[in-house]
Amino acid sequence: MKSFWRVVPLVLSVPLAAILAWGFAEALVPAGGAAVPPPATPPAIVRRGGQYLTLALGDSLTRGTGAASGSGYVDVVAEALRKEKAGFRLENLAIEGLESRGLRDLLSHPEAQALAGSADAILLSIGGNDLSHAAGGAFAAAPIERLAEARKGFETNLEAILALLRARNPSAPILMLLLYNPFGSPDLGNAGSSVIADWNASAQKIALVHGVRAVPTFDIFEHHADRLSSDRFHPNEAGYRLIAGRIREAW
Repeated sequence: MKSFWRVVPLVLSVPLAAILAWGFAEALVPAGGAAVPPPATPPAIVRRGGQYLTLALGDSLTRGTGAASGSGYVDVVAEALRKEKAGFRLENLAIEGLESRGLRDLLSHPEAQALAGSADAILLSIGGNDLSHAAGGAFAAAPIERLAEARKGFETNLEAILALLRARNPSAPILMLLLYNPFGSPDLGNAGSSVIADWNASAQKIALVHGVRAVPTFDIFEHHADRLSSDRFHPNEAGYRLIAGRIREAW
């Protein structure tokens, strides 16, 4: 499964760290490191006849980190769709470590917008890094003020992301994963899970406004550490298969 993007590590100060094989990446991120502002008018959308395009956006969950190659939830969903949709095509633009600000910046560029506008379906995961980076570890141990600030930024960015996707593509199903708590532990009680529940409630409200289908994942991993990979943060193959099942149910 070949993507137009090559993933590289993302640091918080560099919102765009992916490179398009189409050849426009060098123009977006020149040697000096500053991104070139996108044109005011996005390019016209060109649909390829006979294709069913699924666009995957977001962070390491959509990239499939933690599982063997080809075993992420996007891969599992794609395998099923390939059997059902003639001319199936997948473009996975997810970037490990991406925060909502980074995805918003990525989608400000016309080439990414053109893909979004051409997609027959869009899969999305975002927000986990906003929260985990703000927490710096277990969610329950982070200062309330820092988490509140991170959540406010996430809500603002998510609103902009979903509004842009809907503006470019009013009809395609958009399926967005909600967050789970990888730090679930008896030592933390319910505090960490409460933080996740609050973030998910905000994301669900924003998704509803834009006709986006919010896909729950919390219960898949709560008290099921065996569904996490060896890094104890990302899902393993079993966890990703369960997420893929939720995606298919929500479709």
